[in-house]
Amino acid sequence: MMEEETSMRPCQKNDPVYAPAHYAGDGKIECKSAIGSMMAGYDLAAVCSSVAYWCGCAFKYLWRWPLKNKSEDLMKARECIDIALSLVRE
Repeated sequence: MMEEETSMRPCQKNDPVYAPAHYAGDGKIECKSAIGSMMAGYDLAAVCSSVAYWCGCAFKYLWRWPLKNKSEDLMKARECIDIALSLVRE
């Protein structure tokens, strides 16, 4: 979702759909904004869209792991990274 779209939407802190607490970060940079910035760099590097997708998923799980599913999210991040690596090695 584009940043300007989310800024137009009225939402409260810990809104389970638009601003879940496990993605809030320090309150200055949310996960959505950080992933958006990261993906812009992937565009500049001409990274394959499927590799970028899996890296973005891994980032999401790494961001939220201590606040949501603990070690399960770390394992999900590792799986996403493994998939991205398999695509890069092809």
